[in-house]
Order: sequence, then C-alpha cells, then structure tokens
Amino acid sequence: MAILLGMVYSGLRHVDGSGGDRGEDAVRLLPDGKRHVFQIKSFTGRLSPARRRQVRKSLDRAARNVPTCWTLVVPLDFTPGEWDWFDSLRETYPFSLECHGLRWLNSKAVENPAIGRLFQAPQSQSHVWPRVADTGPVDAGVPVAEGGEVPAYVPRDIDPVLRAWLRQAGESGGAVVILGDSVAGKTRTLYEALREELPDHCFVRPADPAEVPQLAEGIMTAAEPCVLWLDELHRYLDHGCGLIASGLRKVLRSGTTVLATLDGAAYEYWRRSDVVRQMRSLVLDRRWSVAERQRARMSQDPRVAQAAQADPAIGVAECLAAGPWLWQELRSRCPIDHGDHWFECSDSVG
Repeated sequence: MAILLGMVYSGLRHVDGSGGDRGEDAVRLLPDGKRHVFQIKSFTGRLSPARRRQVRKSLDRAARNVPTCWTLVVPLDFTPGEWDWFDSLRETYPFSLECHGLRWLNSKAVENPAIGRLFQAPQSQSHVWPRVADTGPVDAGVPVAEGGEVPAYVPRDIDPVLRAWLRQAGESGGAVVILGDSVAGKTRTLYEALREELPDHCFVRPADPAEVPQLAEGIMTAAEPCVLWLDELHRYLDHGCGLIASGLRKVLRSGTTVLATLDGAAYEYWRRSDVVRQMRSLVLDRRWSVAERQRARMSQDPRVAQAAQADPAIGVAECLAAGPWLWQELRSRCPIDHGDHWFECSDSVG
C-alpha cells in the first residue's frame, strides 16, 4: 500500500516507523508548506474496538504536529456504523480527516497496470456469500407451511430488544442466541430481525458443522461485514471439529455477528459451555402473548389468522408447523390444557 500511495501522490515521503512513526507512515509536503499525513493500517475483517483504539492512538500522535489533512489507508470498506465512528472523529480534530478504503485501492490498481502488478488488494471470499437482503426465510432454515410457502411474519414481543442487540452486534461484533422450544418460532424471529437490521451483511450459513473452522477463516479476512448463522447451535457444539470457544472469540474479535438458535433441552445441556456463555441470550416463549395473538389475528395471511384462533395454550407458530390435519388429529386424541401436553400428544401421533 505504501508503494501504491507513492505512485498516486507525487512528492510523498515515507517514514520508517521502527523508531516510532508519530502516527505518520507517509507525509506529502504541500506547496504552501502544510503537511498531508497518511496512516496505513493493514486491517482485514472489521474495525473491532481494539482496532479503533489503534487508529485513534495514531491519530492523536499525528495531531501533535498539526497536519492540514490526515488520511487513513486501510484495505476494507466501512460499514455504516464504522463510518459513523469515523465521522465522529472529524468532529474532534481541527484538521481534515479522510479514508482510502478497499474500493479506492482497487480503483487505483485498475487505473494503472504498473500499480496493479505491484499491489494486489486482499481478495475477499464474500463474493460467494449472498447479502442478507438477497436471501429468504427458507435460506435461513425456516420451514414452509401448508401451501408450500412460508407464512407471513407476525412481530413478536422480543423484537425491539432483539433488533437493538443486532444493531450493536453489527457495529463491532457480537453473538446472540435465541432460546426456546423447537416450535416457538426462533429461527423466523431471528431471521426477520437480521433482515431488518443488517441487510447488507454477507449471510454465511454452514452446510455442515465441519465447515465452520474454514468459514471462520474466510470471514475474518472478508472485505464485507458478515453474519455467521448457526441455526440449531447444538449441531455445531456436538461436532468435534465444529465451533469451539477459542474459534468463536477469534470470529467476534474480527467484528463478525454470530447468530444462533438453541432449543430448551439442548440449552440445559450446553448452558455452561464457553461458547454459550459468550452469547447474549433471549427466550422466545412457545405460547404467544395476548398482544402477539392479536397481531396474528390481523394478519393478511389466512393461515396465520386461522392459527391465531387456536387454543391459547398452543403457539401460533406451533399450530402452523403442525398443519390443520395434524392439529385436528391431536385435538381428537387428547384435550390440551397446558403446553407440556403438546409434547406428550405429539409423541403418540404417527
């Protein structure tokens, strides 16, 4: 990157930082005697809190010499949250702050073949991963209901807290797991929050637990922000070469968002594991609240509206998953007074 800058900016003077670079990797002396300072960071992945502190420390050192402009050169493109952070720095210092990211570096390499031969920006694996906005609920593991289509989504009571957590995770990395029974609607609720809050992130869903270590390496060097999607987290915890605590810590340090679901029985078994303890958890009740059922009754999807009329002891998502024919079978076999009876009855069917 230093060579690239020297070819783009005439009169650039590089600084040997072995004895302390004063926050200056390169300096361009302007005709009026003022100084344009460049700070080069070879970060890949995301701007974690630790990396932001590094940038701020370099900027503070450079500020002592009062440059007219300070430019950060880094081979990644900022997320909206990272731009907000960088813009906040502009309000703190009395000189101009700029940033040359991955797209700028690539464009300069394309403009000049000589630069292209000398400089090759880190290649991202994110091109093989779709953006969240380009996926659908089925891609996340949400099952279809009667008619072969996913039902319309009904907002759940935990949505505001969940979405706030996802916004925070999208800024600097974080792990969130939704806990609840297998038919509570965990996957759909988590996916809808993801699609709303982080639509431009790359969606990374392992096809097999054995892929996790390799995917984690790709995520940590990706130029675009990523979400590692671990539906049914116990599948990865059970797998010997799958997700381990140290691997999760590495992924989180890169600024990646990790989202997972875990049912109640598996949570009881894994709750003390290092992986689960690193995650923020929310419980999604299988039985829908009065407000949730009211929202479901108002749905334009007749399947959802009909499911909302079922016994309040039965969740709407649960009824949709069972389907009308199975639901009628269950009701004819035993009365359901409490959620626990659902599991007793369902085991007896078929």
